Amino acid sequence: MSLQPVCDTPGEHLLWYTAPAGEWKEGLPIGNGVVAGMVLGTQPRERIALNHEWLWRANGRERDIEPCHQHLPEIRRLFFEGKVLEAGELANEKLGGHGGVLSREGKPGRVDAYQPAGDLMIDTGCAEPGNYVRSLDLTTGVARTGYRAGDGAFARESFAHATRPLIATRLTADGGTLDCEIELSRIADPDATIDLQTFDDTVQLVGAFPEGVRWCVRAKVLLPAGGELETRGDAKLRIHGAAEAVVLLTIAVALDDQDPVQLAEHQLAGLNTDWPALLDEHVAAHRRLYGRVTLDLATPRSTKTTSDRLKAMRDGGDDPGLMVLYFNFGRYLLIASSRTGGLPANLQGKWNEELAPPWDCDLHQDVNIQMNYWPAEPCDLGECIEPLFAHMERFVPHAREAARRIYDCDGIYMPIQTDPWGRATPESRGWDVWTGAAAWLAQHMWWRYEFGRDQAFLRDRAYPYFKLVAAF
Repeated sequence: MSLQPVCDTPGEHLLWYTAPAGEWKEGLPIGNGVVAGMVLGTQPRERIALNHEWLWRANGRERDIEPCHQHLPEIRRLFFEGKVLEAGELANEKLGGHGGVLSREGKPGRVDAYQPAGDLMIDTGCAEPGNYVRSLDLTTGVARTGYRAGDGAFARESFAHATRPLIATRLTADGGTLDCEIELSRIADPDATIDLQTFDDTVQLVGAFPEGVRWCVRAKVLLPAGGELETRGDAKLRIHGAAEAVVLLTIAVALDDQDPVQLAEHQLAGLNTDWPALLDEHVAAHRRLYGRVTLDLATPRSTKTTSDRLKAMRDGGDDPGLMVLYFNFGRYLLIASSRTGGLPANLQGKWNEELAPPWDCDLHQDVNIQMNYWPAEPCDLGECIEPLFAHMERFVPHAREAARRIYDCDGIYMPIQTDPWGRATPESRGWDVWTGAAAWLAQHMWWRYEFGRDQAFLRDRAYPYFKLVAAF
């Protein structure tokens, strides 16, 4: 078994390192737009941090704003008299979200924070592996960790299936056996109820927020080449004497009266559990998007680790090939965080480990969400931008109300920051009187038409949205 990272063009399409991630943000991201994982490659306990695009607290799922347009004449009077600061202060006080956004219960509302689903932990017991290497092949979307321990060579491979709500991980041993523990866990959260269970070949985490959102992480363990699987009383599965183990993990989120456990069971039911078949199916679907564009700067291919290349560039070295890798990594992240039928990429794509992440890991419409999608059209990833359009259209009903209540205008008002619930409420004091978000987002619809020339899209979706923006 080779421990070196495998990739046809390693310098251009491979992130690789010879040490585990020191912190979450140094992990290797995998995702399919719905479920996502950050693979840290840590020893002796591997941690794959898990996310689902719809896992938000829903504190402000039905938040609203009281009519406040009656203050506009005074704000305008101050502005045109040259009292710009006074006008700005009054606008922030009367039109902004400070104290004016209300939840369903009539309490002050707030944009939601994107939440972590939990962690898949794999305890190998090997604290000091030799010949350690971890990598992410951008051409396949497979993260890999390899090392030696005793007389054996061990490897872990993980990917988020391109077309299924599935994160698949395979553990292999060559010259040794797998003796490890599998468990699910989640960061301590006083606001969430967590129930851990273990069945014959499955570990399960069921979580619930008091606002009603519930979720289930379900991981099924298979031993295709023999070995024993022991059910532990502490919500763990123990693998003994196996040459290979496969972990098939899914995440389901129930927003209303659905049962997340039934949803997760359904997502795993009838699944082809043959690893080569699953991997081939995933890679083929991934490459249909990733393989459309090539950037060639005619540079020699590097055989250095990614961390060594970054250090050399910081020290003044010249590595144009690293820019090609960076370009490809950007395309990979868009593919991994935004797919047809889902939510758009948020401030951190679809990856987050914190209960209170920076800027809520939400959807900022003052440049951040737009930046996520700037590569979509030039890189022939039109399918990946569909979640952005669905997001824009989801907001239209309440955006109409917000335009009328805040500005007494026709058309739509889109806020500077938001979450997935379709509530166009101002949220950022000092910034939330900005009204440019809807027009800026509309530009992406025009680009979609420019690149795709789909007149049905222009007629049925883009032009109606343009009219609403213009009406405002």
